[in-house]
Parts: sequence; structure tokens; C-alpha cells
Amino acid sequence: MAGPARSLEVLNSYLRIGINKVGNMFYGDDNLAVKWIQQEQYSNIVSLLVHEAIGKYRYAENLLNVDAEMRINLAGLFPFNFDCKGIHEAHELIAAYFRFKKYARGPLFQDDVDKADCINRWPEWASKEIDSLLQSPEFTRAVVLTVVEQNNEIVSVNEGIITNLLKTRYHEMLDVSPPKLVDC
Repeated sequence: MAGPARSLEVLNSYLRIGINKVGNMFYGDDNLAVKWIQQEQYSNIVSLLVHEAIGKYRYAENLLNVDAEMRINLAGLFPFNFDCKGIHEAHELIAAYFRFKKYARGPLFQDDVDKADCINRWPEWASKEIDSLLQSPEFTRAVVLTVVEQNNEIVSVNEGIITNLLKTRYHEMLDVSPPKLVDC
């Protein structure tokens, strides 16, 4: 098998195994072309989320003229020296909401997606969404604690905070259920 069919098979197997970063989050969430684009930009989006959260945290520290306990931990994080596993679910939910809003009712087949448009639209949308999310001090603090903390218990609690905040924000996507079949 060669060509597009082989590429689709490789993509499907890649998304099914443990190294995937973008999965199915709502009924009809099967646009592999968009998921592939999001997968390719995963580290950029996660880095943006963490970098912006830390920037807001540092701004608050300076504004209040306090030395918080996390200042030492923040020093060694950049450039991009952090474990992103703790905010993986945040990326999953943010990426899924983009697909839900922009592509869930759109093209059914990957060839129908304007890939160049999506490559530009996804990071632009994600950047605006991250900026909006970081207006919440609770979300910002949870992101920072998730990436800087060494204590697994604290990381787990903050992962839960992030996930709960995002699930509340994106409830319309998560409440979508498959259509019911009716006997005729």
C-alpha cells in the first residue's frame, strides 16, 4: 500500500498508540488531518501555555513585591526545560475544543481540510485561548505548580484543577452525545 492510504494508516496507528498527544474528546471527533496538525505543533502550544503562565506568575510576584517559594524552581525551567506530562490533558482539551468549534461540523474527510489554513489558524486560536484562560489566577497558578513542583501529590491536585476548569469551560463540547437511532 502506498500514497495517501498508507499515510492515513500510519497516522491512525500513531494516534492509537501511547505516543499520541491528541485523541478523541467528543462524538464526531475524527478529523485526523486537524489532529495531525495539532500533534505537530504540540510542543509549541504547551511551551506557550507554560511560558505565559510563568510570565503572569512573575508579574504578580513583582507587582506584590513578594518572594514566593516557587521563584527558585522557576529559574531552571527555560528554555523549555520542563516535563509537560502534567499539562498534557490541558492540551488535549484545548485542542479538542478548537476542533469542536472549527471543524466538528465541517469537512468529513482529511483531504477536505485546508491544511495551510489550519496550520496558521490553530496556533493563532490557541494563543488567544491561552491568553483568555490565563485571566484566571486559579488556572495560572495550577499550570505553574504543575510544571515546577516536585511533589507528586501537589502536581496531581493541580492537574485536577486544570482539568476541572477546562471541562467546565468546554462543557458544550463534552455534553455532545451520539444521535439516538430510532426504530422505524
